[in-house]
Amino acid sequence: DDAQTRLAIEKYMQSVRPDAPWCPSNIEFIRRINGLDNIDEVFNLPAAEAYYDFSGFFQQAARYYDHRDLIKSYFVLPKQETNIKDIVVHVRHDGYGRAQRIHWSWYREILKQEHFEKLYIVAQNTHLDSFREYVEPFVEWSPVVVSQSAVEDLRFISSFDRILTANSTFSWWAAFFGRPSKVYTFKRWLPIAEVLLHEFPGAMVVDGPFLETV
Repeated sequence: DDAQTRLAIEKYMQSVRPDAPWCPSNIEFIRRINGLDNIDEVFNLPAAEAYYDFSGFFQQAARYYDHRDLIKSYFVLPKQETNIKDIVVHVRHDGYGRAQRIHWSWYREILKQEHFEKLYIVAQNTHLDSFREYVEPFVEWSPVVVSQSAVEDLRFISSFDRILTANSTFSWWAAFFGRPSKVYTFKRWLPIAEVLLHEFPGAMVVDGPFLETV
């Protein structure tokens, strides 16, 4: 709970998501999810708790790639055949404002350069108008919409050889757990500089607009 952390949270709230559960205070968030009576107890948590909660941006490939197999060994991952014929798109349309959502043209320009049999679009809350705004530009490819549980969606995305990730930690980790030869990532991630994914193996870094800027 230092000045730099508080400044980072303030910038995050102004430019990304003011209603995130860890805002406006990380300490208050830790107190709440651990059921503590006051924030002073946060600083006295024992070092050997049964579990830990980590919040923040973790999509930094340089930190993890050398330990990729070790990290994967911590999870029960089903053996699945890699889908090399089709392509999958992950859309993050909720939880972000229009200033943080990737414009659908970014996906279209990439898809026009690829040859594939089927297009799959993975997203949550597909009943919302914000999702329909994304689907309509892809009608020419007759996309198959997939919206399952978080675990099922992550496994589904990770089974593809070609992945178009949203500016989302979720699809980033799905690509990490898979073995794709191509991972298309949005260059700026968010309107503020948060992470660069250039070092992800197979990364195809492509710039493009946000919804609000078009």
